[in-house]
Amino acid sequence: MNTGVTREEQAKAKTLPDIIRPYGDTTGDGMVQVSFTLPIPLDKLAEGAALAIALTMEFIRRRRTRA
Repeated sequence: MNTGVTREEQAKAKTLPDIIRPYGDTTGDGMVQVSFTLPIPLDKLAEGAALAIALTMEFIRRRRTRA
């Protein structure tokens, strides 16, 4: 059965690392990238909704105000 993959491509694939990372990922830095869409127009309400979701999911912390 011909898969369309050459022997050179198969050999190259065997030398690739076992871990496939997203572009710009750094292992062990403790950071994650999250993407999502909201079914509302992009405006201040949307920004507030995105912030509320991030706070609820504990991806960010509220800034403490000085007393």
